[in-house]
Amino acid sequence: MRVAVAFSGGKDSTYVIKVAKDLGYDVACLITAVSENRYSYLFHTPLISMTKVQADAMEIPLITFRTKGEKESELADLKTALKRAKDEFGVQGLVTGAMRSTYQATNFEKACDNVGLWCFNPIWLNDDVVEDEMKEMDIIIAAVAGYPLKEDVLGMRLKDVSLPKEINKVGEGGEFETFVLDAPFFKKRIVIDEFDREYKNYSGRIIVKKFRIVEK
Repeated sequence: MRVAVAFSGGKDSTYVIKVAKDLGYDVACLITAVSENRYSYLFHTPLISMTKVQADAMEIPLITFRTKGEKESELADLKTALKRAKDEFGVQGLVTGAMRSTYQATNFEKACDNVGLWCFNPIWLNDDVVEDEMKEMDIIIAAVAGYPLKEDVLGMRLKDVSLPKEINKVGEGGEFETFVLDAPFFKKRIVIDEFDREYKNYSGRIIVKKFRIVEK
């Protein structure tokens, strides 16, 4: 089966690419939403412009679409992107990295039903998958949004961060967001040479200034 993957650049949406490949699916393309609302209800926003870099490192085609990030328009914009993936790449289904957000999973399923695609959420309610993700991928923290996470964790590798017990270990409460620099199926890896931090009141994100794609 040819599938698209809803791709944000974070650990979960990257991990499900591996899951799909291991199950024998042909990952024909990735689909990324670029939201004007950094607090989008449906889509991940930190470092979203870097998904093109990740797609190049994986050598997988990428479809990007812009959305205002409003509840009323996000679903319609997603449907349009899914139709494009179906028409251009002949995909039959969509794979997502949804883990605990019922709102996210339900809306992806609605959009898929509307355009005649199968929707697959392979890591739904499987928090333990984060252990596998950290072992197999090079993951950094791209954003934080919760006490007591401090500015210094921004840009750190997830495996090197000691998360407080009150923070969900997979960030499903929105406490942190991630970005993947490398994974076993990447053809090349990403190196971030320089970045800035935006941070205030336990909320912040990194802004990449310089990066490279290098041979593995």
